[in-house]
Amino acid sequence: MRTARSCLLILVLALAAACAGHAGAAQARPQTIVLGATDIGRTIGLHVGDRLVIDLAAAGGISRVEWSLVVYPKQVLRVTGQGVNSERFEFLASSTGTGQVALAGRYGCDIPQAAAESGSAPRCPLGAGESGNPASGAAGAAVPVRRYAIDVQVG
Repeated sequence: MRTARSCLLILVLALAAACAGHAGAAQARPQTIVLGATDIGRTIGLHVGDRLVIDLAAAGGISRVEWSLVVYPKQVLRVTGQGVNSERFEFLASSTGTGQVALAGRYGCDIPQAAAESGSAPRCPLGAGESGNPASGAAGAAVPVRRYAIDVQVG
């Protein structure tokens, strides 16, 4: 009788351990996390193998901005793609660690210096100068620059 209870107890513990291992495996599947313009300043938790997509062109995104990647934790994330129009950035969580992903956005009405000096610069409602034309000041001098940053924790 005592032996039967011991065997039953061992069987129950073995099943519980097997189920716990199976549940952990289900959580280990790589996921894709998509962030947009409203996620500025967030801290994002990822696991190794997860994909992170920052899509600033999606609904609610910041229009008329050309984005560039300023910094990202190279020891933690690997860049896997960047959109043609620099509004979408894709990363793969490659190892554990933390860091910040930062993008800088320049409004599309930034103009070359030559165009500003020649007076052929287009009017920019976001730009410098009294008339709203960046040509009345230095090219792009007062055109606002946006910053997009998130903190990443890969565990």
